[in-house]
Amino acid sequence: MGLVLTEPEAEDPTFVKEVVAAFEEEEEEVLTPPGRVNLRIGEREGVSMVQTGLMGGEYLGELTLLGPLRMRYQEALAVAYSLGQVYTQVHAG
Repeated sequence: MGLVLTEPEAEDPTFVKEVVAAFEEEEEEVLTPPGRVNLRIGEREGVSMVQTGLMGGEYLGELTLLGPLRMRYQEALAVAYSLGQVYTQVHAG
């Protein structure tokens, strides 16, 4: 959260409000299957989300990277995918 608030967009109170709301929101439904990544651009004003599905035993969830619309998507997708794979491998057995 601290890193996203150092972005120039954090000067805009609407951006900060949307990022905090996305961070605090508890999703009932997992949108991204394990081993996959999901890119959500602008569903929240000015905010992009890169998500990866996680599975560990009976746990099913997702990791979300938050950033501004100008997020470096290629890097964010690679990081999300890698973290999802590692998490699933560590918790698979």
